[in-house]
Amino acid sequence: MRIKFLVFLVAFLALNIQVKAKADESLRVIMAAKDDTVKVNKVLAYAQRFLGNDNDKSAELYRVALKLSERIGFKQGSARINFNLGKIENARINYAAALTYFNNALKLHKETGNARAVGKTWLVMAAAYDYKGDIGNSAKYLLKAINLFEKYQFESELAYAYSNFGTLNHNHEDFKKAILYHKKAIDLSAKLKDTTLLVRAYGMESAALASDLQFGQSFFYASKAIELAKKIRNKAVRGEALVFYADACIDAGKLDEAINASGEAVKYSIESGQSVLYLLSSQSLADAYVRKGDFDRAIELLETIRGKSLESGDYYFIQETDEKLAEAYYSAGNYKKAYHYRGTAQETRNKLMNEKNQKTLAELEVKYQTVQKEKLIADNQLIISKKNL
Repeated sequence: MRIKFLVFLVAFLALNIQVKAKADESLRVIMAAKDDTVKVNKVLAYAQRFLGNDNDKSAELYRVALKLSERIGFKQGSARINFNLGKIENARINYAAALTYFNNALKLHKETGNARAVGKTWLVMAAAYDYKGDIGNSAKYLLKAINLFEKYQFESELAYAYSNFGTLNHNHEDFKKAILYHKKAIDLSAKLKDTTLLVRAYGMESAALASDLQFGQSFFYASKAIELAKKIRNKAVRGEALVFYADACIDAGKLDEAINASGEAVKYSIESGQSVLYLLSSQSLADAYVRKGDFDRAIELLETIRGKSLESGDYYFIQETDEKLAEAYYSAGNYKKAYHYRGTAQETRNKLMNEKNQKTLAELEVKYQTVQKEKLIADNQLIISKKNL
């Protein structure tokens, strides 16, 4: 079973907007009002309608809002806008631009003392670094976010962070630890009764279980994800659930069902402007074609994915796509091409799985566990002191 690289595709965490645009209030009416924080928040709310469903439209509106917010010196508004523009660039696989926006947002959130938003920004920065293959920075920012969310008991964000840390471990083949953290995310999401969080937690648990060769449990969680996703309007979230379900169907030999699910996910990815989702769903569709023996269609699709991955410099997708191309060409009898792509896949894998990255991830995990132990000891000492009073 292939490793799922859905790290932080889940990162569309909406920051609170205090003033919402009325449903019947047009953008023209909003823009005609005087320049103030109320106007910025209304434009933000208007742009939020399109986030995850039409990212191009959303980005256009955010840029309008950013100019206005900077003009009136509204730091909170500028921070939220930079954050959301970064998320859009992340979804477009433009990680350098995403990190620029995230760093802008982080600086402004720190200046305004918004701890929750600081943690959310660390969370999405970890996403961008992970896709760039920078495991050290990815794990560093993710663990900083987890510590902050635990400290302030920001449970919704903590559920995302647990799931993301599980997937980071998944990507580096520690499947048992991945399953453990995804289960933490499931339990917390269920406690919060947050359907979107739970859909994504179920899906990532399904992927981790499949990589651990627990296919029955994997299909169980993928099925739960797809059932819950039907209750959600956001196309990106539905698309993610469909990808997980398609992969589980491939493992179960339900190839027609897998083709239908992944094809629908491709459609949602195009409609919502989610490039990462497009690559993931296209990979799943290609997998199903290979298993069904339709090698020509699989190879055509995989070559397209590879081209897009090379443009973005996304090493995870390059490695996975090359592995799939090697398999498809081998099955089609083109052994020369199969050998070529097997070699390029191994080269990329070596780059991602080098000893430095593995050591960095392990060291950061130890630091995190040490902080948790020290916090527990301090709490126990406080309890003992109170008892002795």
